[in-house]
Amino acid sequence: MNEPVFKISVKDVTPDTLPAGDLAILVAAIEAAIRAIAEESDDDTGNIIVNLKRINKGSASIVFASNLPQRVLEYWTIFATALALGTIDDLPTEAQTSAQMIQRYAASKGRAIRLNKSVDSTAGLYDFLPEGPKKAAPFLLSTETTIYGELVRIGGSTEPKARLRIPGGATLSCSLDKELALVIAPRLYTVVGLKGIAKYDIESRAIRAFRAIEILPYEYAPIQDALRELNEASGNAWDNVEDVSEAIRSMRGGEL
Repeated sequence: MNEPVFKISVKDVTPDTLPAGDLAILVAAIEAAIRAIAEESDDDTGNIIVNLKRINKGSASIVFASNLPQRVLEYWTIFATALALGTIDDLPTEAQTSAQMIQRYAASKGRAIRLNKSVDSTAGLYDFLPEGPKKAAPFLLSTETTIYGELVRIGGSTEPKARLRIPGGATLSCSLDKELALVIAPRLYTVVGLKGIAKYDIESRAIRAFRAIEILPYEYAPIQDALRELNEASGNAWDNVEDVSEAIRSMRGGEL
């Protein structure tokens, strides 16, 4: 049996007053968005099932289920987060079309539609409002930077994407060309350094988009291994130094 994964809520509507045609529009749009993101992530969309699980009583909370709940929840979060951050252009074209379809529905019916954080939560990841998005798109500053993280996904059927798990546990989607994707593909599930152009939200100081242009010659090593290799490389250079800390402080101009 497919497990409940996520839900959407339609404001001021009960199951008894939600027309079947309206329900079909919303279900089709959500399923199309999930499948588009799965395909871009190089997932086998033929194995993924996203179906209507139930409509909760009392309010039109439409619960979706899947045979692959963890992966589908990841794609759902990518979809909702891109909408919330104003980076809808980073989504596959079909997912963008789905978002536009839901927005048109919200506007034509005069009803807000909430993409809920989880099946059991009333908190929202994003709200489609009848009047359109509440916030204007953030002002983004483009600058060259380097990002380090574990490469957890690489590929895409149309536009290659790399996904890094950065320190703190969050993931960052990076765009790149096919040639660079082929170079970094063997580094899957290892820590990599990518140099590229980042778009920063001036207000929140968060990275909203990143395009990788180069992989750095960097390989993660445990601190014990790094210290051992440093010791071996230095040979006997420090054997005649009585106070190593003082020597380093002197070389750094008084700072340790």
